[in-house]
Amino acid sequence: MIQHKTYLATLKPEMIAEYERLHNEIPAANCENMRKAGILSLRIYRQGERLIMTVERDLSITPLPDSLDTAAEQTWQRLTGECFAQKWQEIPQIFTFEAG
Repeated sequence: MIQHKTYLATLKPEMIAEYERLHNEIPAANCENMRKAGILSLRIYRQGERLIMTVERDLSITPLPDSLDTAAEQTWQRLTGECFAQKWQEIPQIFTFEAG
C-alpha cells in the first residue's frame, strides 16, 4: 500500500538561502535512509517563506533495526531545523481526482 501525505512549514526569512543550499547538497546517507524507510517520492515546493512537502511511502517496507544512519539523520534534522519558523505539520487532503 502506498501512503500519500502532505506537510506545510514556514522558513525564517533569513534562512531561505541556507535551506535551499542544504537541499542542493543532501548527504548520500540521508537519501539512503529515505530509500530504506520506503519513501518512493519526496518533493518540496517553496512560495516565499512557505514550504509544502509531498511524500509517497510504500508501507510494506519497514527498515531493519540498526539499518538507518541515525547520526546522519540527527545532523540533518539539526541543520534544517535551524531554518524553520514553524516546523512541518501534516495538512489534510480535502479533494482527490483520479482519471480512469
